Amino acid sequence: VPLCRQAVPCVACSRDEDCSGGMRCLDAAQSPYEQDLRCVPTCEDDQDCAGQGTGVTCQEVRAPLISSRSGREKGCLPLACP
Repeated sequence: VPLCRQAVPCVACSRDEDCSGGMRCLDAAQSPYEQDLRCVPTCEDDQDCAGQGTGVTCQEVRAPLISSRSGREKGCLPLACP
C-alpha cells in the first residue's frame, strides 16, 4: 500500500521511492558496520547543502542497490536524526 511521507530529512526508507521532494534514500549510519537508511537531500558539492544546518556537508555514502547501480550516492550528511 503506498504511503504518504513528508519531504523532510530523517524519514526512514528502504529505497528512493520512499522519499520525496528531491531526496534520496541513503545510509546515514556513522559506522560501516551499521545501516541507517534515511531520506536525505541530494547534492553535488557542499554548496548544495547550505541551509541544512551546521556541519552538514555533501558526502558520498552507501545507497540501497535497488535505487543505485553503484551502491553509492551523494547526499547532505550528517543529519541529527532521532
